[in-house]
Amino acid sequence: MVTCSAADLANPLTKSEPVLLVEVLSPSTAAYDRGEGFAQYRRIQSLQEFMLVASFTASSPHCCRIAVGLSLAAFAHLSDPADQPRGAAQEPAATWAFNPARDEFLSTALLDLRSLNEKQAGETGFVRVGADGGFVRGDGTPIRFWAVNTEVGRAPFVRKPLGPATAPDQARHARFLAKRGVNMVRLHRQLSPDLTANPSAAITDINLAERDGIWRTVAAMRTEGIYTTISPYWAGPMKFAPGWGIAGGAAPPAWGMLFFDPTLQHAYKAWLRQLLVPKNPYTGIPLGQDPSVA
Repeated sequence: MVTCSAADLANPLTKSEPVLLVEVLSPSTAAYDRGEGFAQYRRIQSLQEFMLVASFTASSPHCCRIAVGLSLAAFAHLSDPADQPRGAAQEPAATWAFNPARDEFLSTALLDLRSLNEKQAGETGFVRVGADGGFVRGDGTPIRFWAVNTEVGRAPFVRKPLGPATAPDQARHARFLAKRGVNMVRLHRQLSPDLTANPSAAITDINLAERDGIWRTVAAMRTEGIYTTISPYWAGPMKFAPGWGIAGGAAPPAWGMLFFDPTLQHAYKAWLRQLLVPKNPYTGIPLGQDPSVA
């Protein structure tokens, strides 16, 4: 968000008159952000520009100038073509694709915020809560976080006919984020067993590909002074095998069960041990001992 309002600049907690909003999409919220969310943003009188950035695809961000009479249909063509309503009226004069040249990270760049990050995330120890309730680094220096989600390099790379020719360059991705001032990423992952790939898995097994993706991401991010927050489990995609001993068998959805089902709680602890205790082969230290994991 960017604001030029004196009232906003004077208030460290609340901003009410933005001129630019940047929305980072995730697979679960993209439809809302492109639809109802956009409709709500248009009600902000000060807003001049709205940008959508997809964190889960390698695509350029798209901008939209907020103007009187701009319809949601006109904005629809900024999303994937498959999301566009058939016959939707287009107003190309009101929107444009933002396709910058590949960033070469030149020393002459007008904007490079990498120096604001630590040389290596966690270099002075684990982030903790200071006496005033704010976050501080290991050496007690106050720290604030600008965080984004990332899905880059989540799964093992498989070349597809119409897909990228090479695997995602996570080191470059981390440098790209650091240049723009990002100092924390959040990983939404699913450590629980993948029953599609391994139907005979025990409930205490983990998805090894997911763990490897987490390990690789942490290693790349810490090098650019970016901390990593890990969300290792989500109830939505969780599937149970009939022989796991879960109340109700394989049928019930997983929502809320982690709070009271002892079998699932035991499995969750086993998943975390397998994530945090072994040595991360890309850094040489376990995640449980890595201060870049916050």
